[in-house]
Amino acid sequence: MIIGNCYHSFESTLHRSVIQPFPLVKWFEGSGEVPVETHTHTHTPTHSGTMLSILAAGSIFFPGLFLLSKRCLKHNPGLALSEGEATIVSARLVSSIQAIMASSAGYIIASSCEDIVEDQHWLTSTYILFAVPYFVYDIYAMFLCYWHKLQVKGHEEEGGRPKPMGSAVASYLRREFLMVLHHVVMVTICFPVSVFWRQGKGDYFQGVMFMAELSTPSVCLGKILIQFKKQHTLLHKVNGALMLVTFFICRVLLFPYLYYAYSSATGTQCRSIRTRCSCRSCRRRMGLLPLPKLRQTDQ
Repeated sequence: MIIGNCYHSFESTLHRSVIQPFPLVKWFEGSGEVPVETHTHTHTPTHSGTMLSILAAGSIFFPGLFLLSKRCLKHNPGLALSEGEATIVSARLVSSIQAIMASSAGYIIASSCEDIVEDQHWLTSTYILFAVPYFVYDIYAMFLCYWHKLQVKGHEEEGGRPKPMGSAVASYLRREFLMVLHHVVMVTICFPVSVFWRQGKGDYFQGVMFMAELSTPSVCLGKILIQFKKQHTLLHKVNGALMLVTFFICRVLLFPYLYYAYSSATGTQCRSIRTRCSCRSCRRRMGLLPLPKLRQTDQ
């Protein structure tokens, strides 16, 4: 009898250990369900503590990666980069890593959704929360890059006289208006719409939009090669061809595909989606998203 009670106790303990999700998964999703099932209603990390933890993780990760890479580039004896050069390369490195992370998350999400309208994936809202601090950080990182470029230009043209900070900020906002506006809209409008307003629908489309970042690494690599005057190398030519292909697919063809996929799934004609879609901010976002990258490729 004692042996039987011990067996039943062990069996009950084993059953609980198997069906309970791994604690880290619970931390990410904010619920007790394993995030491998679709059609689940525990979609967003609803607990404020969980959401703040993910936001804090992103707030530490992206600036920390920037500072770490800049320090390594400056103190690498084989590179011996200046403060400005290390800052610019580090900013582009962080942008590339964020793009790879977003594209990977987007592929996982999109490939996991059978019903492209209703299916949900825990990674959607989790990565949105994690990536929001990146856009705040990137506004400052872009200004640092612009400031160092001004310092070099000022030394060449004005005999070493630095440009005042106030005029540098104003000049930066004028030059990078589209990128700054894009980042502000992502934080203030697209973030709350994507996490709170969608009510768990459309994770597939969110995942596909994450994959739009796939063109960013080649854009950043091209700028780095130009920065170090390597634009005549084979690497730059190959990267340029790759950039054209990925940019056209991810920044141009992507958005018509989203309309086509939605119309196929819902039986709605493509031309009527814009008038029937209730989320006007989503339509505007799809129209405005390619513009900053088009500006970026010219710089």
